[in-house]
Amino acid sequence: MKRKIICALLSMFMLNGLVTPIYASEINNANNSNVIERAVTESHNVIGYNTFLVYFTDDFGSGYSQNCGPTLAANALSYYKSRGCSNLFSENMMSASTYSQICRDVNFRNGDGTRFHDVANGIKKYANRAGYNCTVDIYMLNLWSDVTRDINANKVVLLNYYGNEEATTRHGYLVTGYRINNGVKQLRVETGLSDNPGGYIDFNSNMKMICVNIY
Repeated sequence: MKRKIICALLSMFMLNGLVTPIYASEINNANNSNVIERAVTESHNVIGYNTFLVYFTDDFGSGYSQNCGPTLAANALSYYKSRGCSNLFSENMMSASTYSQICRDVNFRNGDGTRFHDVANGIKKYANRAGYNCTVDIYMLNLWSDVTRDINANKVVLLNYYGNEEATTRHGYLVTGYRINNGVKQLRVETGLSDNPGGYIDFNSNMKMICVNIY
C-alpha cells in the first residue's frame, strides 16, 4: 500500500515538473548547430566513416521523390559492405536495380516517403536475404549514452530528425560519429543530400534513433 502511494506521488510530481526523469540530464536541447569549434573535449567516429561510398537521393535518377528513407538504408548497407559484408551487393557502386530492391524492402512510397521503422526492418530484410545477420535496436529513450555506445562499437545509427515537429521537417540521417564541442553534444551525420552532404548536428530530444548492425 505504501509503495502504491509513493508511486502515485512521484507520478504527480513528475507531471507537475517537480521531479526530473533520470535520463533528462543526458538530453541536450541546444538550438545552434553552428557552434565554433574551440573546445572539442570528446570525439569518436566509426571505423571507415570517411571512406565508404555515400549515396544521395538524386543518385538514382529524377523519378524518385521524398526518398531519403531508401537512401538512408542504402548508406547503411554501403557502410557495412565496406566493413567486410561484401555480398550485400555485388557491384562496386550500387546499381539502380539494387536501389529499387531497397525501395521495395523499406516499403518506400514515391512522393510520400518511408516510415522510419520500415527503414530499419527493410535493412534487416535485405541483409538476411544476402546471407547476413542483422540486429535492430530501437532506442526507447533519447539517450546520449545509447548512441555513443554503439558508435564506439562501430555500429551505425539511423536517425529520424523531427525538427520543429512539422512533417515537412522530417529527414533521415546516418549517424557515423559524435563529439562534444564547447559543451554541446553533437552527432556526425550523412544527410543523403548532395547539396548538403553531411557534418555535425546538435543532439536533442526531437531525434528518434535505431541502431542497425549487420554481420
